[in-house]
Amino acid sequence: MKIDNEPDIADFDAALLLVMDAIWSARNVSLAARRLHRSQSTISASLNRLRELLKDQVFVWDGRQMNPTALTEQLMPQVSDIIASMRALIWRAHGGAEHAHRRFVIATSSYVTALFSAGLLTRVADEMPGVSLDFIATAPNSWTKSVLPDIDLFIVPTNVARTRGLHTARLYQDAYVCIGARDNAQLVADMAPDDFLGLRHVGFSSVPRLTASHEASHWHALGITPNYVMQTPEYLSLPAIVAATDTVAIVPGRLAQAAMRDFALKAVRPPVPVPDLEIVMVWKPAQNDDPVHAWLRGALVDLAMAFDA
Repeated sequence: MKIDNEPDIADFDAALLLVMDAIWSARNVSLAARRLHRSQSTISASLNRLRELLKDQVFVWDGRQMNPTALTEQLMPQVSDIIASMRALIWRAHGGAEHAHRRFVIATSSYVTALFSAGLLTRVADEMPGVSLDFIATAPNSWTKSVLPDIDLFIVPTNVARTRGLHTARLYQDAYVCIGARDNAQLVADMAPDDFLGLRHVGFSSVPRLTASHEASHWHALGITPNYVMQTPEYLSLPAIVAATDTVAIVPGRLAQAAMRDFALKAVRPPVPVPDLEIVMVWKPAQNDDPVHAWLRGALVDLAMAFDA
């Protein structure tokens, strides 16, 4: 059903996205026109059309340059990815996939690797047989100028990603759950927060001798401290540990769902505040228009959407 006042997508020319991207990069209508080999009047007309369709100024001249509005800042990561995907589509239609031979290095956590690797390998075999993958573990605080050239894509929580100067796109959102052995009578739904915190917890930490994780950083601010009896460097080991002991663990919901196929576990919503986990892809600007890289990002987005299908 079409919502009242909703723009009809048939009115939206895909070339308008190229104009939006060019002005975003150049911050100047004349320079954008040169980059697209169009007249300045044509680019100005396209900008006016964008403003009409989006009900927003899109870019505003301050006397020196065209500054993006808040809406444009919000939309540009998706716009850039759409343009890259369109180029990849045309590239594949002209047989580019048949000649693509690339080895991508993807830096992420072991549990994200477990979630995506099988589906991604299937897509590679069907669509990009010349592509191979190296998944490696790395912490965002280890991102340096010497490391970045060796990594083609990061998949990390949005709040720990140092993304200045890099491209980002949302991949999926997850909610944390608490898991324990199915016969662990101490772990029950709607238990009191103090009782929950007093259970024997095992958890993930990226730093030895400290509690350093997405969820723990939130708890520190609230003054919440679970009774940690052990910490591990990866979430993927936690289901096997709690299934064989009286311990419990906070893990991402998708990991818990997958682990329940292999271990006798139960999961409850934690009775203490735990922020949702938003996972993003991060990559270098030089790779944004690379059609094989764009295919990789699109394949990951498709797989993430299938999680909730």
